[in-house]
Amino acid sequence: MAEKLSASDINYLLKNAENYTIGFLTTKLGKPAKMIEKELKKHGLKPLDAIVIQAAAEEPAAEEAKVVVEITTGKEAETPKVHPRKQPYMKAREFVKNHHAELTIREMAEQTGVTETSIINYLKELGLSSKPGKHFFTPEDVEYLRANSGKKTVKQIADALGRSVSNVEAKMSVLKLSTRVPEHMKPFYVTQEQIEYIKKYNGIKTVPEITKDLNLPFSQVRKVRRKYGLEQPAKKTHFTQNDLAFIEQNYRLLTKREMAYYLKKTPTSIAYQMDIHNWVLTAEETKKLKSRWTKENISPPLTWTPIEEAFIRYNFGKIPFGEMANQLKTKTRSQIGKIAKALGLEVKPEHMSKFNSMNAHKGNEVLRERKQKAKSSG
Repeated sequence: MAEKLSASDINYLLKNAENYTIGFLTTKLGKPAKMIEKELKKHGLKPLDAIVIQAAAEEPAAEEAKVVVEITTGKEAETPKVHPRKQPYMKAREFVKNHHAELTIREMAEQTGVTETSIINYLKELGLSSKPGKHFFTPEDVEYLRANSGKKTVKQIADALGRSVSNVEAKMSVLKLSTRVPEHMKPFYVTQEQIEYIKKYNGIKTVPEITKDLNLPFSQVRKVRRKYGLEQPAKKTHFTQNDLAFIEQNYRLLTKREMAYYLKKTPTSIAYQMDIHNWVLTAEETKKLKSRWTKENISPPLTWTPIEEAFIRYNFGKIPFGEMANQLKTKTRSQIGKIAKALGLEVKPEHMSKFNSMNAHKGNEVLRERKQKAKSSG
């Protein structure tokens, strides 16, 4: 099959034939020169003529001859048009050329809307370098690190340089600089006068009051109190002989929480006294105590009269349980639900939709009444 120009090839020729030579077009499209010339002749187009190199007039022997390149065409060669997709990149390239010394790679990428990789490539093509970013340490930064190592904390150095703590720690590790700071140079260092103040007012003022007076963190004041034994020991719950006698008599009959309620103590302190006096419950006794708190033992059995049963059967599915409870006045809404379940009455979806519409209607009526009251009061 003879090779032919595709529709896209012909379209490209129609747009760019007058801007390029035959040699360029054959290389671009990958088609024979005769085929391209035939197509151009068919459409009445003429490509650029061959590039003519003319030597400039001879200069003095001391200077080298300059070579002037001229493109001759039947008419003046027009500037090749830039594809719309390439325009942002051409603008970005020009921006990099003008601002490479003022901005970092990231800043140029953010302002031009292209990737950092593109900015790096433009810099390489133009043989330029950008302003050092924050990931680079300038000689001034390194000098600052050396001058303040062992004098300031890493956090203080990082804040001064506008960097992260991890970034500064990594660089100091490379430079083999110490990140440790003497105790007296740390922020919120507690002086001897402040320690004496804490000792003097311990037990008189609260810890928050002392921290406010000395402008120290809460943790620092607690450390001082712990170091010098100023913290008050935890209060031990005191048990009288009567309390212990009460526990011994009732630990098989009452739970720890119940005994704590009667003695005004905590359940934990009751358990501690039972442990040290070896008052231990067996598995059966524990099970018996737990069974006292089942629903069957707490709640009395639910009973109802024949009149209540007839009322529930008649109104079941017609009005909600809450409405039945309001009319009966002897049973709650939940009790009526349990009685209905015991009588084998099942709530169906159509009942629920009916109840929902009734509740919505009732809610609307309540809203109307409230609006009328608000208007009358206003």
